[in-house]
Amino acid sequence: MLVGGWTAPPEGEEYWDDYRVHGMNIGYGNMTKEEMIRRGIRLLALPLWEATPETVRERIAKLRAGGLDYSDFIFTIRDEPSGETEEKLKPYLDVARAVKEADPQARVSFNPGEAGSLKTLELLDPLCDFWLPYTIHRSYPPQDAAAKRAIFTRKPWMWYTTPCLWDKSPALPSEHLAQIRSVPAQPGQCVGTAFFAFNYPFRDSWDTAYEHIADAAVTVLPAVTSLAPSSLKIFTKLGMVVSEYVSVWPASSLAAAGPGA
Repeated sequence: MLVGGWTAPPEGEEYWDDYRVHGMNIGYGNMTKEEMIRRGIRLLALPLWEATPETVRERIAKLRAGGLDYSDFIFTIRDEPSGETEEKLKPYLDVARAVKEADPQARVSFNPGEAGSLKTLELLDPLCDFWLPYTIHRSYPPQDAAAKRAIFTRKPWMWYTTPCLWDKSPALPSEHLAQIRSVPAQPGQCVGTAFFAFNYPFRDSWDTAYEHIADAAVTVLPAVTSLAPSSLKIFTKLGMVVSEYVSVWPASSLAAAGPGA
């Protein structure tokens, strides 16, 4: 099962150890295969905002030189597409097409945001290898939900939620538990779930008076000599659940997702 927190943990191997021990297994930046194995990373979800075939070839060459296979990484194209015409989706389509022109074996991923629609998914689907829709697309709007699910469940997929919007809520750990526990019951080729976001590396995690934005997204605090878990202790909860479900994960779903699942 794949579980992602959308960003890397705080800088330092101690934080990667904590990430691994508590069941988080998606990385969001370049790594060698040795680093992936050491950190327990089973997939790299690599953000790609702009690209040409040449720059994509160069990046793939570096990944391959580091020992990665194509099943070890996906390119996540920009962020939260929501347009309903090719013109409005052009920035996403252009980057995805650059990836496919550079190397047809490289996998492309889209994460339709809350404003996305059935038409959004239909336009992106020919270029998408790995879906990561916002949770709302699994059931809303009612008249389009079945058609949406028919698109993204045919391929390896995950869904994401936004716990950063209420990261100080006492109920949040139990909600995370429920989300992860629900993965095996999802339709099609569901291989995991993700949360935006468990760490914002561009802000001071300790500064709760002047947060970068109100959705602070803090679950582990960087400290001088050791880890300092936040009061929610989310990572411990995640580890309990992931270790429980990895042992019973359906072999058919893993096979469909490929060796990196």
